[in-house]
Amino acid sequence: MSISTTSYRPRRFQPLCLGLLLPLFFIHAFALRAGGLAPTNEIQKAAVIRDLTVAQASQHYPVKLQGVITFYDTNLFMRFIQDETAGIYFFPFVATNGPALAAGQLVELEGTTDPGEYAPVVQPSQIKVLSTGAFPPARPVTYQQLASGEEDSQFVDIDGVVRAVDFDPQTKYYSLEIETGCGRVTALVAKLPVANKDLLVDSTVQIHGICATRFTSRRQLFDIRLLLPRPTDLVIELPAPQKPFAAPLRPISQLLQFAPRSPLGHRVKVKGTVIYAQDQTLYIENETDGLYVRTKQADSVIPGDRVEVLGFPAQGEYTPLLQDAIFRKIGSGAMPMPQTITADEALKGTCDSRLVRIEATILDRARQSPDEFLALESDGCIFLAYRERKTSGVNFAYLKNGSKVAVTGVCRVDVGSGWRVGADWRAKSFNLLVRWPRDIEVLQEPSP
Repeated sequence: MSISTTSYRPRRFQPLCLGLLLPLFFIHAFALRAGGLAPTNEIQKAAVIRDLTVAQASQHYPVKLQGVITFYDTNLFMRFIQDETAGIYFFPFVATNGPALAAGQLVELEGTTDPGEYAPVVQPSQIKVLSTGAFPPARPVTYQQLASGEEDSQFVDIDGVVRAVDFDPQTKYYSLEIETGCGRVTALVAKLPVANKDLLVDSTVQIHGICATRFTSRRQLFDIRLLLPRPTDLVIELPAPQKPFAAPLRPISQLLQFAPRSPLGHRVKVKGTVIYAQDQTLYIENETDGLYVRTKQADSVIPGDRVEVLGFPAQGEYTPLLQDAIFRKIGSGAMPMPQTITADEALKGTCDSRLVRIEATILDRARQSPDEFLALESDGCIFLAYRERKTSGVNFAYLKNGSKVAVTGVCRVDVGSGWRVGADWRAKSFNLLVRWPRDIEVLQEPSP
């Protein structure tokens, strides 16, 4: 987004004419901001309500709005109306003979202000459906504007790449994870423009939706969602490949290397042998490199399986990783053999995300439920080995402090803040992610 550097020259106002031309709702807003005074008559613009402080909105000022319902779903507890000045949330309308409400209706809403739980809202006492209304134009916004909370309840427009799609059978909505380039937003839509939800992943899309905030009990925002009222509010600008696994193979070593003409923000395909697999964590490696893969795919693979992986490249702690990945098994093989290294070689970073073996002495054992940890020392370097326990089984309790052991695990480097170019650079620390108890081989127990 470009920012104009043209200097701003204030206009010379004519006080008398300006006073005659100011709309009534701006007079209300000025009075409310200046001294918290109650308006002389009912508030008729949503923007005026949004400008109220918590204390002012708590005075339950009378409201009469005319606008279009931009989203309405009682199961989601989401109800929004927008006039020519702004959008705003309204509480449920309780009436035995109330009208059936739906997005797209032009309505007249009477009620009072309320501070809400995040931004000011309206408590309706009467709603009349006037006619079919016209949706307001969706206003283009940035991720930063959404993340600030200032777009709460507004009908907005933003582009991004779909990273994942899930369906919630309880709400009947599809949930789209969309990367905007500056951050990720979740969009909810009742109908997709494709027959299979997986075909939407890696598509570049434009979405129009109402910004719905999620907040703490202290009125602090912690998440945002975009609610799409119509199927047409999800526009595919660049479809995803029909056969994603037909993509050209990318060596792991080339991920995030300098490539000025490579497509940004889309999936790549890599290949390797599984060295670790548990829940949403997958590590693979080839002859020279290892790779951390984040995936929600439930298919079971084990160390030794050969896989092709499609995922979105991202910066890891030191070496790249793949996010929102899917994979397919293409073969099986022998259990990968770890590379025997020293602690100093681990600190060089060249073995990050690879399966390694290090000899060390046990200093102590600990558990942070449910994971188990070993504090180890090798050549004057202290590091941790840990095991992510998801089921019951043999733990580290049988190991004795002072034992000399050989530990096999996935090397994970903690760069620290002192990175620099040069062969003498060393990482702040590293740890080993252990797969199972037999990855700890006791070489010598301590003397009695």
